[in-house]
Amino acid sequence: MAELPQLKRNELVPLLDLRRSNPVEFCSNKTVYFRQEMLRYIRQKRVWRISIMGETRGGKSEVGSTCCFWYVNVWNYNYRKGFFDDVDLFKEGEFEPQELTFTTEFVCDNQQVYKKELKKKFKNKKLAWGQIWQIDEEKKSEGGVGSISDIIETNNLNNIIAKFNQSEIWIQPEKFETHNCPFGLKVVKKDEVNRVNWCLLFKLESEPNGATVYKFLGWVKIPMHTEETFRIEYNILKNT
Repeated sequence: MAELPQLKRNELVPLLDLRRSNPVEFCSNKTVYFRQEMLRYIRQKRVWRISIMGETRGGKSEVGSTCCFWYVNVWNYNYRKGFFDDVDLFKEGEFEPQELTFTTEFVCDNQQVYKKELKKKFKNKKLAWGQIWQIDEEKKSEGGVGSISDIIETNNLNNIIAKFNQSEIWIQPEKFETHNCPFGLKVVKKDEVNRVNWCLLFKLESEPNGATVYKFLGWVKIPMHTEETFRIEYNILKNT
């Protein structure tokens, strides 16, 4: 039987409707599937975006950074295996391939800080291909996008993100970031005893009318920060 969170009565009450409407998914552990999808995006050289929501001080930032450590470990493993040798930027010789790191340098308080750091690294030619960022929108950006110059800047940054394959973890307490995010994690239970965070996994899909469908898939188990967090877990790489 798949490992699932041990929910107390008060933790289960807000989830009763979800359990009634998705009984099979509610009893499914999708952690392996989630990490295999991350591996698939990395090997296909696609931007990997995740949106994370949940209560304040409920474990969102820790879940996000653990996902970033997983990503960097898997990316570096594949880099050493030569999966990115055919990237055009490397062939052209303008940018040197390199292993990735994830430090506080790549954690941004909000979208405006992220844009600023992205532009600075691009200008200084210090932007690493495949880098992952964590953007914490609990601290709201000042102002908004609306002017022509803002729209042009956003389009230019999107081109940089696509060209340099910059992956992103978006953290927003009240909602999912739906722009090109294939998956959303809602942090539900912080298990201090077993040192894990349990999240509900949603597949975010766009319909032709522009609406977003949130398809519930099951549970994902994300460990809290320990030495195990920083080690690559080869079971997600073998036989793939």
